[in-house]
Amino acid sequence: MHRVDQVSVIRWVCAGVAAVLLWTVGAATAAAQFGLPKINVPKLPGQKTTKTKAKKQVEPAGPPPEITVIEPNSGAPGSSGEVKLTGKNLNKKLGLALKSGSNQVRVTHFQVQSPEHATMVVAVPADAPEGEYSLEVTQYAEASVDADGETSLSGSPEVYAIPDTAPKFKVSGTGNLPVTVPTTLLGEGDMQYMDMMMKMQQAMMPGFGNQGGEGKILIASGSVKYVQGDKTVFAQPISAVKDLAEMKQGGQPIGIFRIVFTDGKIYNFFGGGQHGGDAHASFVLLKKKLGK
Repeated sequence: MHRVDQVSVIRWVCAGVAAVLLWTVGAATAAAQFGLPKINVPKLPGQKTTKTKAKKQVEPAGPPPEITVIEPNSGAPGSSGEVKLTGKNLNKKLGLALKSGSNQVRVTHFQVQSPEHATMVVAVPADAPEGEYSLEVTQYAEASVDADGETSLSGSPEVYAIPDTAPKFKVSGTGNLPVTVPTTLLGEGDMQYMDMMMKMQQAMMPGFGNQGGEGKILIASGSVKYVQGDKTVFAQPISAVKDLAEMKQGGQPIGIFRIVFTDGKIYNFFGGGQHGGDAHASFVLLKKKLGK
């Protein structure tokens, strides 16, 4: 009798559990079908709860950018300036580079005016090999602009394949971009040696450039000019350059040179300027471009 009672109790417990399961499952099904309040079904020991993850919505990629015109499309070694781009689907999330094998021309200040028009500043290194440079276009996920107007790109980049028929930028001695030589104007006229040395020391001190002394010599389209910010100090045809002389001490250049014009005007420069650089290299580049 005792063994029979234990079996009966086990059967009674199993029947009760089955009844509870049927009731909860049926209630949950009914709630789902007839819009009744959801009934939380208790999780039994050992039962795993499966969560369905919502799929992340991915925005479709826009049409790839196209470049149809680069103007001007050439620059000499040492030149720099603004270049206009014409094309389709241009946007501020693009990263641009001009490359020819392992050689590269620096591209900065990319600005988009519309999906069809944009500008960039190109700076050709003084030692850049001549030849054609292809425009590499990279699309980034995000773009942010800082207080100085510089755009920072981030996210996973996607490099677009540019067809061989796309326009290219040519590095050539007869390029259209102006040759730019950053330099500091020490003074005008036939300055004495000690005066020039004192001015050169001032030019190397922090903050001197804010006083208007630092600028750049631009050579393009048969003319040479010197500008400081928005101010043009002189603008002359290259044919008006009478002499270009470099000051030396002990046979070594010290970074000071002067340009003498046929009208008697003399301008004295320090090639390195506040931001340093190779002053002698600046002089050599000028001598080559001015033919003196």
